[in-house]
Amino acid sequence: MKQYPIWNIITSCIYKGAKSYGVKDRGDVEVRVGTSSNNSHIFLTHRTTHKKLDNGDREYRFYLDDVLVKRALLPKGSDTAHLIPLALSDDADVTVLPVLKVGVWGGVRC
Repeated sequence: MKQYPIWNIITSCIYKGAKSYGVKDRGDVEVRVGTSSNNSHIFLTHRTTHKKLDNGDREYRFYLDDVLVKRALLPKGSDTAHLIPLALSDDADVTVLPVLKVGVWGGVRC
């Protein structure tokens, strides 16, 4: 199996098991809602990015509707990624979402 720095696993009531796919540098997803593919409307977009830094570390970012909501750093040679608190983000060209506690709606059901 090919190796990718970003790996997405999708669980849905229409699949018997999880489906997955890999992404090299950037993965964008547009989520639409409605009654069919012909009658659907954009609900949200999310994006996951990967960047290999000059020192060999890898940085991962997750955006929801173009707002940065999570960052992580995987140091070169390490097998553990570390979350980077958004309050410490020094990247001036991204919008940072305040930390929110979100409830869970439940498992996947149809």
